[in-house]
Amino acid sequence: MHPSLNHYQLVMQHHVGLEKHVLEIDFIVIQIIMSSIIESNPNILGGKPVVKGTRVPVDLIYELIGLKYSIEYILDQYPSLTRDALVKITQAVMENRAI
Repeated sequence: MHPSLNHYQLVMQHHVGLEKHVLEIDFIVIQIIMSSIIESNPNILGGKPVVKGTRVPVDLIYELIGLKYSIEYILDQYPSLTRDALVKITQAVMENRAI
């Protein structure tokens, strides 16, 4: 044991270190999931992030979710979106709000 740290401090350092690694892993997983449904191409809307395979900007989806529009309403208005992509984006938005 380090002479200047008591047992509690060592446990807390270890705990904080583990939390940091868990958060890093969570962030990587979110990036992988989001990269499967979001793309940025300079030839589509000037490079704004869009839902893959569409011209629907991700920031529009964020805004609609923030305004409490239902998934069904968004899908009706933007038929090029898939339910799966919209659910994943919605989950990511809601998880980030909890942080």
